[in-house]
Amino acid sequence: MSLVSSASQKIHSWRAQLRNSSAGRFWFWWMSELRAMLPVSWRERLVAEARPLQIMLAEDGYLLRTDNAHELSLANGSDPELVQQQLLQLLEDAELENPEKVLYLPEREVLQTDVSLPLAAEGRLRQALEFDLDRQTPFRSSDVYFDYRIITRDKVHNLIHLQLFLVPRPLLVQHVQALHQMGIDINRLAIEGDNGTAEQAINLLPEEMRAIRVNQKARFNRLLAVIVVVLLAVAMLQSVRVREQQVKELEDAITSVSKEARMVSNMRQQIVDASEAASFLANRETEYPEDIEVIAELTRILNTDTWVQRLIIKDGEIRVQGLSVEAQRLIRDINASPFFAQAAFLGTTQFDSRAKRERFNLSAKLVKMSERVETKGESALLKPLAAAGKSTNDKSGTDEGGGN
Repeated sequence: MSLVSSASQKIHSWRAQLRNSSAGRFWFWWMSELRAMLPVSWRERLVAEARPLQIMLAEDGYLLRTDNAHELSLANGSDPELVQQQLLQLLEDAELENPEKVLYLPEREVLQTDVSLPLAAEGRLRQALEFDLDRQTPFRSSDVYFDYRIITRDKVHNLIHLQLFLVPRPLLVQHVQALHQMGIDINRLAIEGDNGTAEQAINLLPEEMRAIRVNQKARFNRLLAVIVVVLLAVAMLQSVRVREQQVKELEDAITSVSKEARMVSNMRQQIVDASEAASFLANRETEYPEDIEVIAELTRILNTDTWVQRLIIKDGEIRVQGLSVEAQRLIRDINASPFFAQAAFLGTTQFDSRAKRERFNLSAKLVKMSERVETKGESALLKPLAAAGKSTNDKSGTDEGGGN
């Protein structure tokens, strides 16, 4: 029993802390604001459904009332079965299913006083009041049942001002037992004429004496609210999952398209590179004369007294190494050709005593086809024929021999 009482006190303390906390006060304020925004008919219906079963003290009994139109008088010691039938009929007429049963005591039977405690004790006000009750009032905590209401919080002086309500235990137990014998278990003990707000409603009935009230409609509504919240969470998670799937599919599609785009870009670049290479080779082929034409031209302009030991044709330039009877003449003959220009020796010529000729090493620029045609104005095919005739005439008047 002590464990149940301790647990009940803890639950009551937690509820009181939550009710008196900033979050609790905000919650009650917010709910009141929401109720005020409802249509008048809805508010009236909510108020009607939240009506308690008021139990007032009367001469030799009690007066049960839901509103001014529905009342029931009960005498002390009434038959419990008859009381239950009358009570069910009263609730049915008032269209109430399982209302809160509140016993109202006259204000003269409840002691009221103002109490100030340190602001730091707000989280455990009930324990602090139980400990300090004999100093604040002429009663001990074991003689009375009490409840409190917060009036103000004085943050300047770090005090919290309370309104304390006390009722003698024998009086409360007397009424609770009398009602219990008639089959009525009360949920709350309040004071007649108390105008406190809903979040600071007074309940002098201790936690262990309060009847457990099961509101099936409220429980069903809470269950529906939980189901709605769960369904909303599932819908939100499903929406997020679908969105993530769509994003993933879109990213995959973008990746695939990007790969294809890169492949197309690479192919296009390869085509461009191949085209440029082909154009380069074609230009190189058409820009300078063919190697065979260069060799033919050198054969034409070099006399038989000149031997070519090494010939390099590269990058629009030729290099010729060999032996000649008159090396200086080679520069003049090569520059006179429409195929070559800027002929010059690479280093000095040296006389080879064994071959009885001058050893030479010269280079010359190849003339581009367009420049050769424009500057020389002669056909590259006709020039060798003319040079061949001249060479024949020159050979008839010379006695020197040589080889290319």
